[in-house]
Amino acid sequence: MWSGQWWQACGDFVDRASEKPVGRIEADLLVGWDGIHCVIRRQFHPDEGPVKWDGTMLWRAVTIGEPFLSGRTMVLAGHLDRYVVVYPISKRHESEGLALINWVACVRTADGQPMPPQDWDHTARLDDVLEAFTSFRSTSLTCRR
Repeated sequence: MWSGQWWQACGDFVDRASEKPVGRIEADLLVGWDGIHCVIRRQFHPDEGPVKWDGTMLWRAVTIGEPFLSGRTMVLAGHLDRYVVVYPISKRHESEGLALINWVACVRTADGQPMPPQDWDHTARLDDVLEAFTSFRSTSLTCRR
């Protein structure tokens, strides 16, 4: 609610299983951290319309592999329309001589088209990811099946 000086956030909490109200909270600050389909933004701006998509597809994964470069290096390689971000995320794996590697592969494919349905639980087809990067070369990273 807009009070003229600040937003006052009010929220009703609902049990997802029963869909029954379980409580209400009021606060001076509300942080919505639920991504592109933000429920909070939709509450404050119901007429905003669908998200404008720039056509970038992102594939995210974590894999176990050999350490690369210093073993603690983050690599950002590519250009605006096709790039990868790769970095190790586990001290335990490092102490075992391995790397638990977080990676994101990004390709701009469909600028100006509607955003496809989003599904964080979706398992991508490996061939789709590899196809987008067949000509990609890096001196410090190698992609293997």
